[in-house]
Amino acid sequence: MSDTFKEFPPYVNEIFTIYPFNAKHLALVDPVFEADLETIEYEFIELNKQYEAAATEEEKKKVRQQIREIEAKKEERKWQAYITFLHSKEPSL
Repeated sequence: MSDTFKEFPPYVNEIFTIYPFNAKHLALVDPVFEADLETIEYEFIELNKQYEAAATEEEKKKVRQQIREIEAKKEERKWQAYITFLHSKEPSL
């Protein structure tokens, strides 16, 4: 039984401790990561401008939904880059 637990994969917290999230390291493994984040950030800024300029509550609601989608897109892109980084360090993860 002890052999089974020794072979058990590490928990997420342990993975983050061993391989911390570092954007500079991610950019080395995923060269388009920083460019993608800049593009997403630009979209976010533009949507904030649209939100400020929106005249009706319905327009603001649509823009808020788009902002949430952009935030989710940014988070997803970070995870993709981190997974690529992990795969380069330890393919079994």
